[in-house]
Amino acid sequence: MKNYFIIFIFIFIINCSFNEKGLNVTNNNISHNEINSSKEYSFEEYVNLLLNNNNSKSYPDINNIPD
Repeated sequence: MKNYFIIFIFIFIINCSFNEKGLNVTNNNISHNEINSSKEYSFEEYVNLLLNNNNSKSYPDINNIPD
């Protein structure tokens, strides 16, 4: 049992040590509703992006709450 625990800890450490995104990698698949932190927006553009982002979110249905 001790050997399995050591193997589990080793695999856990190996999996946690890998960075899946990578460093200094930009995402080229940014949607138009998503705000890009590297781009400078005017006030109107920023407000429009915030409004589009809020409109695209769906609200939970409070009438159908699962038990």
